[in-house]
Amino acid sequence: MLSKTKAKNISTAIAHPFAVLFIKLRISADVITFIGTLGVCLTSVIYFSRGQFLIGSLLFTFFVGFDALDGTMARMLNKKSKWGAFFDSVMDRIADGVVLASISYYFLIQQENLLFIVSLVALISSEIVSYTKARAEGFSHQILSRTADPQNPGKTLMDRQFSMVKKASIKSKDEVIASRKTT
Repeated sequence: MLSKTKAKNISTAIAHPFAVLFIKLRISADVITFIGTLGVCLTSVIYFSRGQFLIGSLLFTFFVGFDALDGTMARMLNKKSKWGAFFDSVMDRIADGVVLASISYYFLIQQENLLFIVSLVALISSEIVSYTKARAEGFSHQILSRTADPQNPGKTLMDRQFSMVKKASIKSKDEVIASRKTT
């Protein structure tokens, strides 16, 4: 089985010469991201929606390669940025949606009701995961303090809740002691 590190090294080795070419042509990583997304979307609409999965899969694989290429270019130029990561993520979600919508459309037209429902559930689920992650990160920024552990926000929330309970129990204990002194 191919490890994640080996797969990344192979991907980088393949992407590197193309990255050098596009850098020499002064094409930005964002443009490469957009071209890859556009290619995936057009391939999906033209081929997957018609059930032409072989040619569609070949073209899809080609355009998905652009996803590795944009990151390689950004690293080579030392221009990794939050914007680039955000843009890449948004384009990936758009591509995911169009691919699954095209496949869903094909199954709908073919009156393959079960496969239509399964592909529709896959479409909705893929978008919900992204939304849920983004929303949870938004809540984390609102709820957690600056000292929060970003790798484990649940632990930070538990620590805060424990701290609040502890403070409340100390306050209650102090109130009990104070009330005993007055009586």
